[in-house]
Amino acid sequence: MIRNCLLFILFASLSFARPTIATDGIVSAASYLPSGFPNSGIAQGSIFIVFGSGMGPSSIVQNNAFPLQKQLGGTSIKVTVGGTTVDALMIYSLAGQVAAILPSTTPAGTGTLVVTYNGSASDSAPIHVIKNGFGIFTINQAGTGPAVATFADYSVVTLIATGVDRPQTLARPAKPGEVLILWGTGLGPVASTVDESQPASAGDMKNLAASVFVGGKSAQIQYKGRSPGSAGLDQINFKVPAGVTGCFVPVAVQAGGVVSNFGSIAISADGGTCKDPVLDTSGRSPISDVLSKIAGGQNVKLGLVQLSRFGPQFNLPLIGAQTINQDTANGYFYSVNKTQFLSSFGVASLNAFGSCVVWTCRGGTCVPPTQGAATLLDAGSFLTVDGNGPKQLAKSSSGSYSATLGGGSINDPTGYLKPGQYTLTGTGGAGSSAVGAFSASQQVAANPLDLSANSSIASSAAIPLSSDLTLKWSGADPNGYVAIIGTSTSGNSTLGGSSSDPTQVTATFGCTAKGSLGQFTVPAWVLSAMPVSGTLTQQGTNIVVNNGFLLIGNFPAFTPLHAPNLDLGYFTNIVLSGWNVAYQ
Repeated sequence: MIRNCLLFILFASLSFARPTIATDGIVSAASYLPSGFPNSGIAQGSIFIVFGSGMGPSSIVQNNAFPLQKQLGGTSIKVTVGGTTVDALMIYSLAGQVAAILPSTTPAGTGTLVVTYNGSASDSAPIHVIKNGFGIFTINQAGTGPAVATFADYSVVTLIATGVDRPQTLARPAKPGEVLILWGTGLGPVASTVDESQPASAGDMKNLAASVFVGGKSAQIQYKGRSPGSAGLDQINFKVPAGVTGCFVPVAVQAGGVVSNFGSIAISADGGTCKDPVLDTSGRSPISDVLSKIAGGQNVKLGLVQLSRFGPQFNLPLIGAQTINQDTANGYFYSVNKTQFLSSFGVASLNAFGSCVVWTCRGGTCVPPTQGAATLLDAGSFLTVDGNGPKQLAKSSSGSYSATLGGGSINDPTGYLKPGQYTLTGTGGAGSSAVGAFSASQQVAANPLDLSANSSIASSAAIPLSSDLTLKWSGADPNGYVAIIGTSTSGNSTLGGSSSDPTQVTATFGCTAKGSLGQFTVPAWVLSAMPVSGTLTQQGTNIVVNNGFLLIGNFPAFTPLHAPNLDLGYFTNIVLSGWNVAYQ
């Protein structure tokens, strides 16, 4: 009996200590793209991360010397694909996450990964190995926002000069024509004769088809390959294209036909403090004031309130073509410090004219990222918008403001946002850090954009992912810009259902163009990051639609929102119209 009890305790303790790999916990160390996207997967010879629990010691153990080992801190990783098993080369080990290099000799395809810690092995987890899959390292270490790009002296490209502590290597925005180094992992495998446990040697991957896109323009590449003296780390040396400026200029890489995650780079004409071509209007540069304050080490308080119309056309069974408008309002007031702002998405998550970005997420909803690390501020218990009758934006438990203004059904096709002037008011919050009382007005466009030139899209409702997509419009605000937004969700889901598909993923692309141009082409390399659209079924009905949308909206110039205790604020609106489509 005593022996059996001891054996029970022993087995229980071993079970408790067994490593566990989190669901969808195997990602590129740079992009962090979840599985299910056409550009996700772990590239041969790249650095990857495994998230979970019990996989290593409570304090991090790092491999600080060459050669890299197959076991570190009691942790090892085995990957099996097509009957071939390889040992990953460990970089660091920690209970909640481990990092390693996937050997270039690992076969491409779907396989399994097992983490072993102190002799106890995890259950196997699925891994998808690809030949090429470059990921851009970003400053927030999450695969989004400003990219890790440096000058030749390895000082970091950033929004402002931040070299107070290192005056010999001043970090600053880049200039067109300068050569930068973009850092990442996943360009592809090296020769099987190369010992990847040793420091890498310089060597351009001349046979690898690769492109760097900066602000939608192709950049000249001068080197692409492993970073000499490191392991698994890649660098791409490229020249900043002419005619591209902005604080958050999108950057992406396509290597071996696979597009990377999207980051951003600050670029100014003279290398000084950047200006935002979207937010800075009429010769004003309000973001420069914010950046000056940030440079001085002060926190800044920002705000954005937006009225939005989501108005796609659906082809419904037995009913035919129907446009269903849904009108919403959302607002954020937040405080950020220097570190948070320099790794953020900017004031309004807007990209430079003529460029596109892609956001990805797990689940059925994907929106532009917000200031996740920011401290939300109190602007009152609610906000009020009035222009077609007063509506209140309720304050959530997290501190943001939102409201469904109207529409959203066949029985209410017109919605709330009719053409005219809308006023936003706030009573102000309580406390010394709160936002004070304010009032701002914004004109909602008289009509949505005329999209009749895109009749082929309206009739086919199909968007090929392998070719460019040219869109045309008329009636845009000549002083504003046009936003092109597309979203696609994989798998089949039910609207109003109680369960969700854990494998479902969503990607959203957002492109901006000056309204006066009248057209814009979404490149195929952008569309290649989108998953194939599934279907969406209304619970309790036979209404089945594509789980994809293509929308084009008139975005007027942002109206400044002035309030006590607010450094920079904007009030804006967008009226989006378009189609329910299938990306395929």
